Amino acid sequence: MKSSKEDVEGLIRVAGLATTRTERIFALLETLSAEQKSDAPSLEYLRDMSNDEVKKELGRFKGLGPKTISCVMLFGMARDEFPVDTHVLRIAKLQRWVGSGATRESAYDALNVAVPDALKMDLHCLLVKHGKVCHRCAANNKPQFPPADGVPLVCPLAVNKVVGGVKKEVVSLMVKVEKEGDGKRAKASGKVKKEEQ
Repeated sequence: MKSSKEDVEGLIRVAGLATTRTERIFALLETLSAEQKSDAPSLEYLRDMSNDEVKKELGRFKGLGPKTISCVMLFGMARDEFPVDTHVLRIAKLQRWVGSGATRESAYDALNVAVPDALKMDLHCLLVKHGKVCHRCAANNKPQFPPADGVPLVCPLAVNKVVGGVKKEVVSLMVKVEKEGDGKRAKASGKVKKEEQ
């Protein structure tokens, strides 16, 4: 059963840029169909490739950048990848996991190495969700999905205090993650870092 562009566009509209994404999906399918001489093209051949080979192969298709490729590898191929989208980048900068001038690509390069494999999927999903609901961590302090009652959530990543009516004390948790045993479990230990602003 073939889907029309309109069907696909309708299904992915919620993700935004549906028209552009649909065009790119169909272009990818047409390329694969011609290369594989098949009416049912597949990307299953990627499973036999190394991570670097997968990135190179998917990178040849228009519209597939590092974040999308990393998401395909993490969610579609169960590879240990840490995609960096705008929410992850913003929180990584706020937590000083990367420098303030970091791009999504440079943050991906650093965090994909630094985040333990056992935490990559869960931490990515947690940061994306947090970035969409937290006033402090959302772009322009306007969460995509604010609480129904309109009261900003208390951000567990930082507590701001007004000291003497002027200074703010920022308290954030700096976490060191260590692998245990088989690497499937991780433990976190941390210290509170205080700075005067």
